[in-house]
Amino acid sequence: MADALERLRVATTEHMALEESEILPLAQRYVTAAEWAKLGEHGLSDTPKKDLPLIFGMAMYDGDPAVIKAVLALDTFR
Repeated sequence: MADALERLRVATTEHMALEESEILPLAQRYVTAAEWAKLGEHGLSDTPKKDLPLIFGMAMYDGDPAVIKAVLALDTFR
């Protein structure tokens, strides 16, 4: 199980790094704030509420410090 979790951690870390370097700059340029909010709502709508703390924690653990700071500064977390 530890081996499988390590492979998952590596794959998730690689995915998030690629997302931050390739997808977020495009989204910032071409997606409005309202569209971005709807995307987030859509993604969360099918996610069981009990899984949200784990998902959020994983994102914060391996995320870019500047992105984490920006996320935590959102009104949603105040």
